[in-house]
This record gives sequence, C-alpha cells and structure tokens, in this order.
Amino acid sequence: YKLVRRPKIKIPIWLGLDVGYRNDYTAICGVGKVSNKIFSVDHKVYIPLETEELQFDDVKRYLIELSKIYDIQSLYFDPYQAIQLSQDLKKENINMVELPQTQGNCIAFSQCLFNLIKSQGINFYESEEIRLSLINCKVVYSTRGWRIVKKTGTKKIDLAIALGMASYGAITAPEESESIIEGKAAGRRL
Repeated sequence: YKLVRRPKIKIPIWLGLDVGYRNDYTAICGVGKVSNKIFSVDHKVYIPLETEELQFDDVKRYLIELSKIYDIQSLYFDPYQAIQLSQDLKKENINMVELPQTQGNCIAFSQCLFNLIKSQGINFYESEEIRLSLINCKVVYSTRGWRIVKKTGTKKIDLAIALGMASYGAITAPEESESIIEGKAAGRRL
C-alpha cells in the first residue's frame, strides 16, 4: 500500500528537529512505528532568505499544530540553538529530548537511519524534499560506526538529519507505545 502524509488517525510519532539559525535550513521530520518498521508521517523545511534569521515562532506554531494531530512521544533536538524553543514547547506538554550533535550522537542516529534504509526497515510517503536530502548525503565510516555527512558543502541534508534523529528516537523507544499504534492502526490504512 502507499503511505500518505499525515495519516487520518492520531498515532504516536517521534520527531527530529535540526535547527539552522542563520544561512541554513531548519528541518522537522516525524516518523511512526509499527512492529519495528518505521514510516514517515510528516516533515517541514524552513529555508531562510539570505538576510533573514529563523523565526522560532513559526517553528513553535508548527510543532504545536503537530501535537494536536499526533501523539508526540518525543521531539529530539540539538540544544545548541534551540534551548528557548525547547522550554516553550515543554510548556505545551511536548516531551523534548536533548540530542546534542556530538560525534557519538551523530554516529548513533546516522547508523540507525543507515541500517533502516539498508534493511528496508523504513517506508516513506512521496516527497521530493526527503528524497533530495537523502541523495545529498554520503556515509563516512569511522571505528565508532557510520555517520551521514554532506556530499558537497552546498548540498542540504538537514531533513535527513532530522529524519535520522526521529528514527533513532522511534527505534530506541520503549515497546509499550507500539501496542498503542498497532491497536489504532488495526484495520485502518496508514
């Protein structure tokens, strides 16, 4: 069957947020999970003009909107540029999980996404933005594992990073949330 963006049922999801403050994209990607199979449910990319800085209120409104559509289990983010946004979203009862983009964390979520793609453990709805972001990635191996990086300096991979963070959150989440989604999805098309 074909996946659709924004399934019609309120399902548990995990979000990744990759913040670009100035001259960089900000990306949000959400995934759901059924029986350890990950699937994309939503995404958004903010592309600033050269003279603009990111408007965090726009990002905040979008994430609050998602919290009304889905049952957000966790939102994974790098606290480096999003600490105030995190505090605001915690007041909206969104579970914020700090995932600083250290080498170890980048390898963990990159390896997770790499494994999901390689094993066909992730499905996507049609999205040119997600496709291009993944195409712009290359994997680099170190003794600690695989890490996704840009193929070239001008290609954007922010959405792939957010997807990796969300997928990592879904894969490492306790299994109890899976029974919730399986019950809601029984007999329904996601």
